[in-house]
Amino acid sequence: MGTQEELPTPTLGGRTERVAVPTLHGHRLSNV
Repeated sequence: MGTQEELPTPTLGGRTERVAVPTLHGHRLSNV
């Protein structure tokens, strides 16, 4: 895939965690 950047992504808990998301497709990877 392309390059992965750590961006602040809101989780179900309401807290902001930094997760690696692919900038190519734009899909956010979360363990939920």
